[in-house]
Amino acid sequence: MIRELIRMNVDEENLEQAMDTMRMMIGRMISDSGCSNCNLNIEVDDGFCLSISSEWRDQLCHHHYTRSDTFMAILHLLDLSVSKPQVKYEVITGMHGLEYVSQQHNKGDLETGP
Repeated sequence: MIRELIRMNVDEENLEQAMDTMRMMIGRMISDSGCSNCNLNIEVDDGFCLSISSEWRDQLCHHHYTRSDTFMAILHLLDLSVSKPQVKYEVITGMHGLEYVSQQHNKGDLETGP
């Protein structure tokens, strides 16, 4: 799985345009079969920070997405950022659920914690 985070700060003048474009792009991303999750967040504490976080099933799905018009539109939108935008990728090779908690609990006191 690939997690992508794109964050940008915009001024109030460009806020509506940036939000409208991001909403449209999220609609396209969600309809892509390789996208398993996508969110738009708006933080107003320190200016206007917009972020899109998405999860892609695998590297091939993310590769196709980064070649799409949707991704290119998001990259062009970064020009509206009033500070250096943040783009991060996480490659997830495995995930665990409650079974992991159970396994760790059953290990006993192999290691002493703080």
